[in-house]
This record gives sequence, C-alpha cells and structure tokens, in this order.
Amino acid sequence: MNKKKDLLAAGLLLLIAIALIAGIPTIKQRTAGIIGPKFMPILVVIFLLILAAIIGIPAILSKGEESVQEKTPEEKDHYTIIDLVFDRYATITVWVVLIGYALLMKPLGFIPSSILLIFLLCILLSPKSERHYVRFAVLAVFSSFLIYFVFVKLFLLLLPKGIMAGIL
Repeated sequence: MNKKKDLLAAGLLLLIAIALIAGIPTIKQRTAGIIGPKFMPILVVIFLLILAAIIGIPAILSKGEESVQEKTPEEKDHYTIIDLVFDRYATITVWVVLIGYALLMKPLGFIPSSILLIFLLCILLSPKSERHYVRFAVLAVFSSFLIYFVFVKLFLLLLPKGIMAGIL
C-alpha cells in the first residue's frame, strides 16, 4: 500500500462527492414518479463515499508505513486503480475515450456508444496478459443493453437512441 497515493485518491473522491452533494439541491423535480432526477446523483455520492472510505480508512489506520521500492505498473502482473490514476498515459487515454463517448452519444445513441466505451475501457484497464476480447465484447453488449432497458423502462428516463431509433 502506498499511503500518500491512497490518501490522495480518497481525498479526491471526497471532494467530488462534496461537489455533487452541493449540486443536488439545484436539481428540479419535474416527474411524478418515485425515482426522479435526484436519484442517480445521490446513488453516485453514496458510491463515492463508500469507495473513499474503502481506500482512505486503511491508509489512515496504517502507522506511517510506506511501501518499500514499489514496482512500476509495467513490472506488475496486475494493476490497481491507484496505479492507473497515477499512470499519465492511462489517464490521458481514458479521458480521450470518455470525451469521445460524450461526443458520439447523440449521433450514435446510448447503446452503440456505451458498447464502444465499455469495450475500450476493458482493454485499456486490463494488463495485456489478461485481455480477453470476446469476453469484453460480450460484457460490453450485455451491460449496455441492460443499462439502457433499466433506465428507460424502470426509471422512465430518456436516453439517446441515435442510429437505433427505428429498432428500440
């Protein structure tokens, strides 16, 4: 465990959660349903706080222990989220993929752009020795359709249909 990196990551997650908490009251409730537009931000805040606690509490409780001569991400046989956050190449590449996802959302629609996003992130965030492209493709397709139908049918939210407008 690298105490400084873990504390930094936990602090960053807490700052993002606080920013979301500050913005939630400004969201207007326009639907009559039980689950409205505030539901997802609240869920994300809960998730961020839990993740910050999982990362931060062990770092705080460790008695100043710093890891001795850590391996670089290239030398490791597996990655941790912290390794990826501090790996500039991975960070920049993930940001490029996320920006591409946002730009492709309207013309392609939620499902095709989400399939691309999930597939590319699976490739980028897994070590070369553990890349299973068929498994990643199946995961991307299944999870994109599942997420779409849960949000559209259960939560009654509108997501862009894009090129699949005649099919869905």
